[in-house]
Amino acid sequence: MSEVTRQLAAIMFSDIVGYTSIMNQDEDFAFQILKKNKELHTTVISQCNGILQKELGDGILASFPTVYDAILCAVELQKRTTDSDLSLRIGIHLGDVVFEDDDIYGDGVNIASRIQQKSNPGETFISESVYRAVSNKKEIFTEFVKEAELKNVKEKVKIYKIRDDKLDKARNKAKRNKLQKKVILYSSIVLFIGAFLVIIKYIPKPIY
Repeated sequence: MSEVTRQLAAIMFSDIVGYTSIMNQDEDFAFQILKKNKELHTTVISQCNGILQKELGDGILASFPTVYDAILCAVELQKRTTDSDLSLRIGIHLGDVVFEDDDIYGDGVNIASRIQQKSNPGETFISESVYRAVSNKKEIFTEFVKEAELKNVKEKVKIYKIRDDKLDKARNKAKRNKLQKKVILYSSIVLFIGAFLVIIKYIPKPIY
């Protein structure tokens, strides 16, 4: 018989932003991103006393003994993907879950997944139960986002986000750098085309 246990756990659900689009454009690159994502999660989750429970497509489900560990893990994951091709949405919930053999399920898992779907790229959203557990931690900063209806959840859930000013500044800087690179690239293309047209204009036409 399979062993079934029910317990309170901090559940973290992460998902790669825009993975379907990446897959449609370049399958090889998409698989590289997926491999990089798993390696990163495996390392950071282990460092934060968590367990990588399973992969769900491009999503990863992990459990932690404490909310604090789950948040540290999420913050570290977001830091390591600030200036890279890998962008994550992360949701964390504290609730009852059921462990059966190598599987995990229950409302706690469902809510973490739904909260992750509400988050913005590069951000970590948490439920009210998580917020209450860390509200007295001076080193963790949170911000109320909204009260939302979640699919297959009876009552509305208050959602907060983990605020990291240093991470936000780094993320904005990375965005500006990417934008500057695009501007330089497009400007170079325009200049090249302009120079080419000028050269064509002054090339002597053959006389027949």
